[in-house]
Formats: sequence, structure tokens, C-alpha cells
Amino acid sequence: MDEEIKLTDTDLETIEIPAATEECCECADADEKRPPHHAVVKCVEDFQRSCEIEIEGCNDVLEYELGDRELSSLGRLLNLSFTVKNVCPHKRVAVAVIVTELDHRHKEHPRGLKTFVISHHERSCKDIKVKCVHFVLPESLDTDYAPNGICNKRKFIVRTISNYIDTNFFTTPTDEC
Repeated sequence: MDEEIKLTDTDLETIEIPAATEECCECADADEKRPPHHAVVKCVEDFQRSCEIEIEGCNDVLEYELGDRELSSLGRLLNLSFTVKNVCPHKRVAVAVIVTELDHRHKEHPRGLKTFVISHHERSCKDIKVKCVHFVLPESLDTDYAPNGICNKRKFIVRTISNYIDTNFFTTPTDEC
């Protein structure tokens, strides 16, 4: 019968996770150089405790209690759908969705912008349903930030803007304009 092994914190060593480094990138074309990528994310997760655990040979189960854990890197997803009414056939429509968040003073804070193009090729005007416009809302952006939970209520304003891209207007100047 396998022997049960239980480890405590004093039996373990802490492991440090090395951070990513930024370096200048040289492109395939030797004449073209780019500055360092500023989008490199270093240490997204705050590791509360990292440990090394070994399972002895011939043992296929190890139980270990890691203790209390805090939630980290919390956030919410906002998935929006809406209908653009009476879109003319064979005309492209530019659509923007803008999300802002209201703080407790009713001041707006930007949270996201999405733009895209919709169209259809039927014979008459048509309502076009736009589905699954996703926004990622990290909890760290909440002005009443609670680092270990998503218990706070958050209030958002969603705006949509749309206009035709294609038009019958001719750019040739006329005497009538």
C-alpha cells in the first residue's frame, strides 16, 4: 500500500519567477529598426506562494494543503449585442461601440472602443443584428477597487455610433453647392 506523504510550508523552498525582459527588435530588413515593444507584460499574476513539490517514485497520489489563497487578476466581461436598423443593400456601415464607466461621483472613465464594418447584399433595407461584441473590464480599473473580489457594483455607459461608408454623393464640385 502507498504511503501517504503530507508536506508543510517548512518543507518547501520558494521559487522566484523571472520577469520578462525588453530588447530592441531588428526586423528582417536590416535598414528597418523598431524601438522596444512597450506591450511586454511583466508578472501579470501576483504569486502568493510558489513551492516545489516532489512525488516520490512508485507513488501516484500526493495530497498537499496550500493554505488560504486570495483571488488575483480579477475582472469582468461585457458581451454586447444590438441591431442596426434599416441598412441599405450593398452599402457598408461603419459601427463603433464605446464603453465608459461611471464612478461614485458620476464621472466617466474610458473602458473600451471597438469599430467594425457591417453590410448585406439583399434587395431591400434590412435590420442587421450585431452579436458578441466583447469588452474586457479588469477589476483594477474600478475606481472603488477591491483587490480581492468582484463584490462592488460597477456602472457602465455604452454608446453606439454608425454611419454609411459608401454613398451616392459625387465628389465632383458643382455650381449648385
